[in-house]
Amino acid sequence: MVLLDTDQTRFENFPTSFYMAKKLLGINKRDRTCAVCPECNTLYKISEILPGNPQNETNTGFQCTHVEFPNHPMRNKRRICGTELTNKVPVVNGFV
Repeated sequence: MVLLDTDQTRFENFPTSFYMAKKLLGINKRDRTCAVCPECNTLYKISEILPGNPQNETNTGFQCTHVEFPNHPMRNKRRICGTELTNKVPVVNGFV
């Protein structure tokens, strides 16, 4: 609407849609892969929850560390979620 009231030739190469503006500026969507806690919906980077050494049998997995109300005056409301985010899946040569 504003562009119609001004000089037509000045904006003749102006993008007509959001898609064309992103294409001209070279803005691309970056994909991110995250793990989500099924109880509290907290997002974690995959590198945070996977163990450094997958062959280590003593590794118990990763539990969610989110606290819903960290400053609540009642202690029982300041609990961490604690939901297990990783599962051991049996394969032919051990576990993944």
